[in-house]
Amino acid sequence: MAHIQERREELLCAADGLMRERFPESVRFLEEMYAQEESRRQAAEPFANLARQWKESTGGGKKAACLGICYLHSRILQKDYRLRLVLMGEEFWLDGEPAEADWEPAGFADCFEKDMGFIMEKLRGRFIRLCRAEEDAVRQQCAEYYLAAIGRLCTDLAGEIAGQMESAALERTDGFYFFFGHYQGEGETFRELPEYVLLNMKTGMDVFYPDILFAPFLLVSREAMEVIRIYEEEMPFLYVAMVDAQSGESCSYYCPVLAEGSACGEALYRVKKGNEWEVRIRVDLAESLLLRGAEGMELAPLEEENNRGNVRKSIWG
Repeated sequence: MAHIQERREELLCAADGLMRERFPESVRFLEEMYAQEESRRQAAEPFANLARQWKESTGGGKKAACLGICYLHSRILQKDYRLRLVLMGEEFWLDGEPAEADWEPAGFADCFEKDMGFIMEKLRGRFIRLCRAEEDAVRQQCAEYYLAAIGRLCTDLAGEIAGQMESAALERTDGFYFFFGHYQGEGETFRELPEYVLLNMKTGMDVFYPDILFAPFLLVSREAMEVIRIYEEEMPFLYVAMVDAQSGESCSYYCPVLAEGSACGEALYRVKKGNEWEVRIRVDLAESLLLRGAEGMELAPLEEENNRGNVRKSIWG
């Protein structure tokens, strides 16, 4: 069993490296495509149809409270890249009359399939007899880069989307909002945080990617995230793709959504200090990360008694 897990980790690591090579070029192509007014208009147009559908289904007497732009993991595995648009009332997912439609922004599926073809060809030459489950794991992991890019596109198109809905005379609540994330039919939980973030970065001649970064905010590598989840199984993480469009460098990190205050009882949390946040980590989690060779941490001791009188925490930062 151990060697199967090792092979899987090696496979996903190799796939991520190949995706880093391909993704910046694909992003540049998509950025150029969506810099054109016609591409942006076509991408935003379906939202007007969704607004009309809402008015017809509700009889025009109900205000829309939120718009969900959702992806489904099951579709990705089936090579179906349509997203689900969901317009709902204040009941959110309990709304019995949501308006739903499929949406597939042009260009993304073609670029993703082209990248996957390149990546799978390289992996089959290195890993003998790739099984379906392994291929699905690679596809799911690589799709995270593109979902991050689609999330960025949605943010960029927010003005056009709102304009299309206004043109259809959609009645909205005062607190109307958009969100991007998993579709509720897959049992995923939505948070106010976006599910994916795409950041621009600038790299120099020699690039080093540590396991822990503190700027622009706390970011950890996949390996560090897996260690943290041993201690905090329910801690949510935000996927972050970082791309240097000029040099072609790219990398992926995860942003832990930390509880606040020393009374939360978690192994990793944050505390407000003046105008800044201080990240704190429990000793056993810090030791586990260090024993696994995690780089980028700076630790300072913090003696703080818990309710049993035991000193159990140290500061990370």
